[in-house]
Amino acid sequence: YCTLARQLKQAGYETTYLAGPKDRLPPGVAEADVRRVTDLALVEQMLAAGCVVTNDSGPMHLAAMLGCPTMAIVRTVNITEWIPPRVKFIASPQTPRGYRPHPEYMSDRQLDGWPATSAVAERVLHLLRSAG
Repeated sequence: YCTLARQLKQAGYETTYLAGPKDRLPPGVAEADVRRVTDLALVEQMLAAGCVVTNDSGPMHLAAMLGCPTMAIVRTVNITEWIPPRVKFIASPQTPRGYRPHPEYMSDRQLDGWPATSAVAERVLHLLRSAG
């Protein structure tokens, strides 16, 4: 998260971390750097964003429904089974195949094998530039 935010900032884009009220923060992200939002506040933040970067989650589906340019970073599910229309994604080579998600899908365990941050940044920057 921090590396991606830093790369986007270097390219001239502002980043905002959003989290739910009880979400655990990833290493390197301080509470003071996060906006904890729900309901209408979450919708407003997404609508104000040039691009929503998320994992496979409820907020990904909400951003898609709102028509926000959205990039999903995927590691625990076969995203082709769940991807909403118009959402772009970058998946780990370790992403499961078929319908069954990774056994740790519903846990807070931090998995390795996510897509490289540089590849994610490149795809997000492309999405931001093409969205206007």
